[in-house]
Amino acid sequence: MIRKKILIQFLVISLLSLSVTLLYSQTLIDKTYDQKYIDNLENKLPTSSVQERTEILNILSEAHWFIDPDKTIEYANEALKLSQNQGDKKNEGYALINLCQGYLLNDEYDKALDYGLKSLEVREQLNDQDDIIFTLRTIGWLYYDINNSEMAYQYHKKVLDYHLQLNDPKRIAYSYNSIGLVYAQMKQPLPALDYFKKSLNIKESHGFTERISETLTNMGRSYLALGEYDLAKEYSLMALRKIEKRNNDDHKMAEVFNLLAGIYLKLGDLENAELSLTRANLAISNLADDKELTMENHLIASDLYNSRGDYKKSLHYFKLYTNLKSSILSLDKNNKLAEMRISYENEKRENEIKILEREKEIVNVKRKGLTAGIILLAIIAILIIARLKSSQKKRRILYETNKKLADAQLKNEQLEQEKLKDQLQFKSQELVNFSLHISQKNEMYKEFIRQLQEIEFMNKEDASRKIQKLTRYFNQNLKFNETLDDYESDIGQIEDEFFYKLHSLFPNLTDNDRRLMAQLRLKLSSKEISTLNNISIKSVEISRYRLRKKLSLKTGESLTGFVQSI
Repeated sequence: MIRKKILIQFLVISLLSLSVTLLYSQTLIDKTYDQKYIDNLENKLPTSSVQERTEILNILSEAHWFIDPDKTIEYANEALKLSQNQGDKKNEGYALINLCQGYLLNDEYDKALDYGLKSLEVREQLNDQDDIIFTLRTIGWLYYDINNSEMAYQYHKKVLDYHLQLNDPKRIAYSYNSIGLVYAQMKQPLPALDYFKKSLNIKESHGFTERISETLTNMGRSYLALGEYDLAKEYSLMALRKIEKRNNDDHKMAEVFNLLAGIYLKLGDLENAELSLTRANLAISNLADDKELTMENHLIASDLYNSRGDYKKSLHYFKLYTNLKSSILSLDKNNKLAEMRISYENEKRENEIKILEREKEIVNVKRKGLTAGIILLAIIAILIIARLKSSQKKRRILYETNKKLADAQLKNEQLEQEKLKDQLQFKSQELVNFSLHISQKNEMYKEFIRQLQEIEFMNKEDASRKIQKLTRYFNQNLKFNETLDDYESDIGQIEDEFFYKLHSLFPNLTDNDRRLMAQLRLKLSSKEISTLNNISIKSVEISRYRLRKKLSLKTGESLTGFVQSI
């Protein structure tokens, strides 16, 4: 199977189109489809088997990418049907990516993306790493072409991850450069510059000298975007020296001189800006037909003459720029929306030039009115300041009055809170004392039962005296149960907030659990709780253990301390 080559999709409506071209060229696998070769393949179609026909159709589809995208789509559609009928996943993925490329070159991005994602799904099923990387990169540049930088980054990042797994320095360097360009499109020159530096370090350390100039140029563009014009000039000149040292490539020379012209323009060095434009023009004249470089050259020339105040020449070059841009889009893309945008830009620029000339004519009138305006503004400022001072004085008096009232109210609230706190503390202490009193009464009650049991072994006379004594004792404790109810009622009143929090935090607790927690909150011991509830100490310990489980307390964490913190 003939290897695939990577799509070169120029973003001609962007000033960074030249950088994009350089990046795509990094990943391009050189392969020539001459007409004779294509004719031979087409002649084989009528006599080929189904399998051979599918493969030939895919090759022909790829061969027509940049010749005739409609033919690419036609061949790929037939290859897709045949491969699906045969269950040939390899050729199905190939046909789908060809359809993606064809529709991408025709600017039908929705269809291109649909077929690209389908191709990725098939190729991931086959786990063919090279095909997966190629498809991810193609989708990444598709998103880049429609200015969806976020999605473009995601796909180029996946490509980088694959290259890192393969530990291929050259591919890693190219992926870093790709991600740098995506960040540049997002107008984030700092991270863009970081990735360009990573790419440059790998190229220099591994001796990949053939494309160092491209990365240096991209770094120059990043420093220009950051406003670091001296560094932008330094890296652009470094790129220029690399190009001159290797082969004086006219395309790269023209790009760097265009970049330098823009940098000199920002530095206010109009003489060197014009000289760089001239040298860029000379390099462009040696090329067959490079509209993108010429278009950028015209735009910079328009800005140069605008800086000199020569608005007519500025408008002349801007029209050349927009006309050439329109021509490129009409010939290569036939994109009506882009033409409308160019027309709008042209009209907007003409209006700007007219406004500038009009402003130039009336500048003297403005100067004469400036003095009168300053005097008037001074008078208004004085009046405003006087009024503000009066207003500020009133606001200050009002503020001080309100502050005194607020301080008095706050002090009253603090006193009220302290009073309530004292009452609550007193009530809590009263309940603790009362609990201990009840505990003592329970002990007395147990002692009463014990002595009553002893009567069984006494004679009649002793038993009668004992009964009389116990009766008097019992009468004193008749109200014990009523007292206990009153105790629980008081706990409920004073700990309403506590029980509310318990219900919110632990809705599954039983009434006995909540009663135990209330008694622990009063810092009663296990013995006092057992006496108060008329149960054994062991039962209290079991209840405490079960409660710890329900509260999910760790070993060593105090149950009483936890209850006190609620």
